[in-house]
Formats: sequence, C-alpha cells, structure tokens
Amino acid sequence: MRALIQRVASADVSVDGEEIGAIGPGLLVLAGVALATPPVAATQQTDASSPTTATLFGYVYSNEGSVTYHFEYSTAPLTGLPAGSGTQTPSVTDSGAAGQRQAAITGLSPNTTYHYRVVASNSTQTIGDDFSFTTPSPPPPPPPPSPPRVDAVQTSQQGT
Repeated sequence: MRALIQRVASADVSVDGEEIGAIGPGLLVLAGVALATPPVAATQQTDASSPTTATLFGYVYSNEGSVTYHFEYSTAPLTGLPAGSGTQTPSVTDSGAAGQRQAAITGLSPNTTYHYRVVASNSTQTIGDDFSFTTPSPPPPPPPPSPPRVDAVQTSQQGT
C-alpha cells in the first residue's frame, strides 16, 4: 500500500462527471492498494497407473512468494464447483517456483472414470481445469492349475 498526503486549497472527487465529494483547504490523502496476483494452476493430462492407482499432474506458479497446492478428484465432474468439492490430496507448500507438480492417489476402483484438477493458493486462489481418466480393468485371474499327471503302469502275469 502507498499513500500520498498533499496540502490543497480545495479538492473534489467526480465519478462519471458527477461530483461525489469535495473539501476546502486541507489535506488530501491518495491511497493506492496493490491487488493480489493470483497463482497459476493448470491441470495436466495423466493416465491411471493400475486399476487402483494414478499419478495426477499439474503446473503451478505462485506469482508472489510461496504457494500451497493440492489436487482434487471425484467420480463426478468438478467443473464449476468450488474448491474442496472433491477428495483432496494433502496440501503442499513450496517456494512457488514455476513447475510441474504431482500427487499419487490410491484406493481407486477399477474400470472407473475419475475427474481431477489442481488448486493453487497464495493470498488468492486459482482452480485448474477439470480433466479425467479411466482406471483400467483388473487383469483376468490366472487359469486353474492342471490336474496331476498319472503315468500308466504296465503289469504282466507270468505263468508257472
């Protein structure tokens, strides 16, 4: 925040040509407040590692100091929903340097479509786009073992 104090003979404030405030002799204070720069959060494509696990990827950049990020996932689309609408991975705080971030998730159901996104926060918050992946079906069970092999035994009778 910056402030400028100036002695004036008179001053007024007009909005759209209409005077909304005025003073005679006195001090005029102009204040400037910087708006927070939101972080960058861009969800990136992933594939399921197995029927029950996946690694989620996203690009995160703070734009100001450190950044905290996490991923959210759900079997329902997350587009348009507020942060916190899906299952969350643990939040991680780092230096905020630009780069790819990732989180491994487990306990997924086989042959199921999941939606996910990255969420980044500094003094403001940015939510990445909703992406999806489908976990593969589990492998088929192994075939049953073969029955034991029986070798034929020949016997012969000898006369006396």
